[in-house]
Amino acid sequence: MPQTILEIGVTPMSSKNEVLAAAPNGRAVTLADIASQAGVSTVAVSVVLNNAQSKVRVSAATRERIMETAQRLQYRPNAVARSLRRRRTNIIAFYAVQNIVLDPSFPFYGALLSGLLRGCDEHQKDFLVHGTFRGMDEDAVFLELLNGQIDGLVLYSRFATPLVARLAESRLPVVTVVHEMPDLPCVSIQNEVAGRLLARHIASKGYRRALYRSPVSPMPPTLERRLAAFCAESTELGVEVAHSHSGTQWPSEEEEQILQSPSKRPDVVVAYSDFAADGVVAYCDKNGLRVPQDLAVAGFDDLPSSLRPSRRLTTVSTKWNEATREAVRLLVARCNGEDVPMRTELPVDILEGDTT
Repeated sequence: MPQTILEIGVTPMSSKNEVLAAAPNGRAVTLADIASQAGVSTVAVSVVLNNAQSKVRVSAATRERIMETAQRLQYRPNAVARSLRRRRTNIIAFYAVQNIVLDPSFPFYGALLSGLLRGCDEHQKDFLVHGTFRGMDEDAVFLELLNGQIDGLVLYSRFATPLVARLAESRLPVVTVVHEMPDLPCVSIQNEVAGRLLARHIASKGYRRALYRSPVSPMPPTLERRLAAFCAESTELGVEVAHSHSGTQWPSEEEEQILQSPSKRPDVVVAYSDFAADGVVAYCDKNGLRVPQDLAVAGFDDLPSSLRPSRRLTTVSTKWNEATREAVRLLVARCNGEDVPMRTELPVDILEGDTT
């Protein structure tokens, strides 16, 4: 029996020479707008544009009229409605816990964001940085993250918090970067290997007294393990290690007294980051201390700096942009229901400069 073609709600079309009006007030064009302009029902428009399941059949001529009208009105499918049908938004998000300000001009955060953007581009994902949660309590942040706007989340947090624990138990795929969090996959670097490599380099240069600079206490567990590995290896190699929690401010009053006393001054300062090491080098330059003759300096990160355009800092080469790029890859795999390793560590190496 031949298939019946039903034309639903067809009304006379305007002249082809008549300019088709856009949706009023600059709002998005709807199916109803197209139906009105094309002189058909919204059901017919839905069947043609959304491939909707329906018993309604639309003739070739009407289908062509609907498509032409949609093109002239610059119709675009509603992304939210489409994502609800597919149960995917194609958006990967990044969130930094503890009110961290993601300033891309700061080399570390710039490296993280660079890798995220590259990873999303490689997997054809849109990228969203969550930066509107300041001042919100953790319950509100949690609900916002799970509101269906994103497919998965790359998370940066220095410490495990109740919010992190809730995310680990949630249905949202999450991968952390830099610092490991309980029950969540993490992409970082070989922190223990880095600590041992630094200790071996210092010992090989003949230094026997080291001052290790850390951020203000308490330190994230990741940095604690790096320090423990450095101290253990240093002890085996006969290097004495003192520890400072002065953070980014250099030097503290106590540290300055040590630096001004040749008998107490360490042979080398090992900083937890290149940014902190730059502060040591700047202090030495300002106060007449030669680097490395009077005080050697080593850092960690291998990131750009405007403080040392003419110097090469001895540092640990890390690729934080590759860490976040890999995190996106693992997150996409999790979104697809695949198993991923709980711990991924990227290799590190010593880059010897002129400061040791």
